[in-house]
Amino acid sequence: MAIEKKNIVFDLGGILLDIHPQQTFEAFAALGADRAILSEAYTLANSTMMNYEMGLISTNELYDYITTLLPQNIKDMPTAERDTRLHDAWCALIGDLPLYKWQRIAQLRGGGHRIFLLSNTNAVHWQQIAANIEKIEGRKVDEYFDRIFLSYEMHRCKPDKEIFTQMLHEAGIEAADTIFFDDSADNCTAARTAGIEAVLIERNSQWGEILMQD
Repeated sequence: MAIEKKNIVFDLGGILLDIHPQQTFEAFAALGADRAILSEAYTLANSTMMNYEMGLISTNELYDYITTLLPQNIKDMPTAERDTRLHDAWCALIGDLPLYKWQRIAQLRGGGHRIFLLSNTNAVHWQQIAANIEKIEGRKVDEYFDRIFLSYEMHRCKPDKEIFTQMLHEAGIEAADTIFFDDSADNCTAARTAGIEAVLIERNSQWGEILMQD
């Protein structure tokens, strides 16, 4: 079934990029963090981490906070060494960028669709992911999209309905002519409340007929 909507909005992690949060949790556990607090549910409920995802605190403030959750040997490290270890653990969840998905985006855009990215992400993850994307075909990330919307720049996170209405307004597009792909049922529900058609896709799964068939 071909996509009839003019505007296609993609989530990033789990849709265009494979993500493995458990690898970050394991990396922090290896640094001595309490496994009881290492879960997606804890992260989503943690105000400091979500403030970082919304760009309300700096990377240094995030690292200082994470350090309070780690043993004394990490606290006693020189700051540069500590930050390198925290950066590596924080980015451990970043997985593969399946080539066919990025080629398909370019194909859809070349076929007349307007392509947008709407992602809950943060400065450190985005910097690493953007560098990884450039290695796929030698193209910068913004060459794949008409506009990129990132939570840490918008100061909002999905599933807040307002992040969708802000995206529509800034992109100058109509909800009725827009389709959104995400791996979160809550995010899809929020998109629908903004009048956007939303399709739930299993995290890190291969794209099926709706995205691959013209």
